[in-house]
Amino acid sequence: PLPETPCEAIHWKLFLTWGGFTFTVAVMLLVTVFNWRSSIYLAVVKESCPPACPPISESRTEPQHVLTATIEHTIPERGVKVSAGGLGKVLDQMLREHPKGTLSLVHPMFGDVDYGHLDFYKEFKVVVDGKAQMVKVYILKSELDGIQR
Repeated sequence: PLPETPCEAIHWKLFLTWGGFTFTVAVMLLVTVFNWRSSIYLAVVKESCPPACPPISESRTEPQHVLTATIEHTIPERGVKVSAGGLGKVLDQMLREHPKGTLSLVHPMFGDVDYGHLDFYKEFKVVVDGKAQMVKVYILKSELDGIQR
């Protein structure tokens, strides 16, 4: 066989480029055709404004106990901060600004974090993916700025 000339090599690369472009346009058209009933709504925020809340009636009571379960957790008085992606900042803000009351935080313990002394509460068995797992529950109670944790 004769060796491939530079012109033939460029022609083959152009064929691949146009083939890929045609395939991409075809997929975009198919997605548009199959989703023609869908709508996209765009909201442009020009200035900040307070949220419009429903009027508070006399019969409304504030929650006295809130339960939060997360992987990320913070225990400020022990210097513990476990972050797994970005919600740690949200949790820190919640701990600072939560209304007075009881806030129960449920989270796993990580082996490389020093939690200090914790009170043992209970041990029980759960089934995860068909396998029995033993769960030990420890408790740490504290109060900061009127929030019991």
